Amino acid sequence: DKGRVLICSGDPKGFLYTTETCSEFELTLEWKYPRDEDGNSGVLVYTQDEPRIWPTSMQVQLHQPKVGSVFPSGDATSDQSSELANDLARPVNTWNEGKIISRGGRLSVEVNGRKAGEVTGAKPSTGSIALQSEGSVVHFRRIRLRKIRAVKPVATPESVSRP
Repeated sequence: DKGRVLICSGDPKGFLYTTETCSEFELTLEWKYPRDEDGNSGVLVYTQDEPRIWPTSMQVQLHQPKVGSVFPSGDATSDQSSELANDLARPVNTWNEGKIISRGGRLSVEVNGRKAGEVTGAKPSTGSIALQSEGSVVHFRRIRLRKIRAVKPVATPESVSRP
């Protein structure tokens, strides 16, 4: 059993988002474009509650020729953007695997087991997670969200004060 598949028709343009906000997490998912060599969608991370296209968020690009790129959208900012033209995507009608890790405003992306885009200093660094409808038929499956506990600094022997 391959599980359930979420099918997005690509029209109208918009997004489906979580009602819960997230900041420290690992998101894994699979997607494919059944027919479109220029298929376009994305994962919007740290999405703000704005009724507009496109809302303030960091976009992880699922556009077939630039998959894995990361850049600010709306009023979001980051220390850099990570725009890639690459060959990370598998052929049309083949499932792709993605992993997005968020820690302290740093987003790291892997596509099909290979390192893709990464940005730091994302603002905002918390919000909903959204799947984008951007004109292409796209299928999603095996969407998993795992929250990561914020890492607290560990006291080292040098930092412990002694009486």
